[in-house]
Amino acid sequence: MRGWSWDPQPACESAGCLDWMPEMPASATGIYGYVLDRERNQPVVGAIVVAVDVATGKSTRATTNGLGQFELPRLAPGRYVVSVIATGVRDAWPDVVLDPGKRTALRFHVAPAKE
Repeated sequence: MRGWSWDPQPACESAGCLDWMPEMPASATGIYGYVLDRERNQPVVGAIVVAVDVATGKSTRATTNGLGQFELPRLAPGRYVVSVIATGVRDAWPDVVLDPGKRTALRFHVAPAKE
């Protein structure tokens, strides 16, 4: 089984950061984005993305679709650790802050781990 390393791109709060934005109410707070293979710039299908609310420990998860997209809607404002799990390796973005009514975009570029 080969593992993955990651290189997340900066978080942003507008559709201009990614070419896709899920339909959510304008007042919704959530996280959305892509998980892509860094070497081929192709979607990583079936990757699991987990957001854990630092204050409560509550976790919310999503699985990437055929385009490598994920969506974690209706999250409470606060601080989150966002992890991506692909091919048995888990990596995390340790400090994602969600402000009320803001949608935050994350783009993970994963690559096979070096043998």
